[in-house]
Amino acid sequence: MVQIVNDIQAHGLIQPITLHDGMILDGRNRYAACRMAKVEPRFENWSANGHSPTEWVLSINFHRRQLTIGQRAAVAVSALPMLEAEAKERQKQGKEIIPDPKDKGQSRDKAAALANVSPRYVSDAKKIKEEAPEVFKQVQSGEKTIPQAKKEIEAATGCRGNWSGSGNF
Repeated sequence: MVQIVNDIQAHGLIQPITLHDGMILDGRNRYAACRMAKVEPRFENWSANGHSPTEWVLSINFHRRQLTIGQRAAVAVSALPMLEAEAKERQKQGKEIIPDPKDKGQSRDKAAALANVSPRYVSDAKKIKEEAPEVFKQVQSGEKTIPQAKKEIEAATGCRGNWSGSGNF
């Protein structure tokens, strides 16, 4: 954070903070740095341009970060509830045909595409989060890969997991 504060003190806020419905959509750290640097922040309102807020945030932030494949899958898992809520809202507004219940996984596939990982990795990361939250945190931090996490969970439970679909270990 100190580097951002110093840069804003030296150069001002170069990239404005993006708002959506009065809340910060992108720029939380820049906002905090402006406050610390006593620099007046600049804001811009988010423009959909055909994208959901979740898609937009993932898209711009994946390019800024050096994340492992497992970390990207973990981010995709975290984005799933938001993508699902956005899809339901679009359905309510009549912008999408209500999908057939057997077509589950569309949000998972969208999250996987946004994170540039396979849908299977998103499913595996989701299962890791459900079955072993502490191991999921290690995947999020980059300490463990998804295959390492799966092996650890299988060793701890004494059985091979059902990784390609639902089911218990």
